[in-house]
Amino acid sequence: MPESTAASTLLETQDLRTWFPVKRGFLQRVVGQIKAVDGVDLAIRRGETLGLVGESGCGKSTLGRTLIRLERATGGSVRYRTDGSMIDLLALPRQRMFAMRRRVQIIFQDPFSSLNPRLPVGEVVGEYLLIHKLPNRQQRIEALLRSVGLSSDYLYRYPHEFSGGQRQRIGIARALSLEPEFVVCDEPVSALDVSVQAQIIRLLRNLQREMGLTFLFISHDLTVVHHLSDRVAVMYVGKLVEYGPADSLYRRPRHPYSEALLAAIPRYRPAAAAQERVLLEGDVPSPANPAPGCRFHPRCRYAESICRREDPPLVPTGGDGTHYVACHFAEQLRLDGVTPPQTGAATKETMK
Repeated sequence: MPESTAASTLLETQDLRTWFPVKRGFLQRVVGQIKAVDGVDLAIRRGETLGLVGESGCGKSTLGRTLIRLERATGGSVRYRTDGSMIDLLALPRQRMFAMRRRVQIIFQDPFSSLNPRLPVGEVVGEYLLIHKLPNRQQRIEALLRSVGLSSDYLYRYPHEFSGGQRQRIGIARALSLEPEFVVCDEPVSALDVSVQAQIIRLLRNLQREMGLTFLFISHDLTVVHHLSDRVAVMYVGKLVEYGPADSLYRRPRHPYSEALLAAIPRYRPAAAAQERVLLEGDVPSPANPAPGCRFHPRCRYAESICRREDPPLVPTGGDGTHYVACHFAEQLRLDGVTPPQTGAATKETMK
């Protein structure tokens, strides 16, 4: 289990698995499993932002949705701290999980498809308030819209009348309507223009400070993740391959896959652009048929015979107990990190 003090841990997983059956034939027999999430251990501290990165199809969104039971887990546990004790969300009966929805929420990737086009904004934002029968619904809705930078004049407009950035603000207001503690941000800025991305990220940071929120921030944009996250987890074909403080991971990655992801960040300075490129050969393997041993070995330029035989566990490295990596040669390799470019949505000043 990656390091996190017991008192500060809000959510932790142990051997979390989410597999989807592959069915064929007239009788729809199960002939295999798509292992979207396959044995993930992580711990998220109260009040932090944990960034989750990786290529498309690696299982990031499935992991986020499984944590809050929008996807059914195949095995493992998701333990959440409430009232001083840890409870397993996966073991809760339906009624108790309904009550827990006030503590855990999600901001979806596509702000248009996640909003009901037949409902005006006021009803969209107040939908959860109505379901949970909370009082003073109208006042809460107006306050929520103001908190995300929208006027109460928008209450009776419909989602199609808004821009992408405004629709995402509406989605954020809905997610925060129940005053949750933990929010899964599932690529909330990937469908937006760069200038709008900076506005939404700044909004999320301000709301986090004001409401004491804990974020799991899922994204494929490593530059945004670096500036927003306290710690970063790197995922590859259903497994975590590296996990640690953001600055440490970006400055000196310990896993070859993390090195390749960081090398793909666009550079705007001549000295940085001249740095050696790490190009990954081949395609991401299917989660229905991952490679034996280390799942990254078919694309790894450092792979040895042991990598093809044994799957390395996620273990601490570096001696300080805060950085974890799943690689047989983590201590021997000296991989290069990067300093992400200070430009566009990634500029620190725009995110304050």
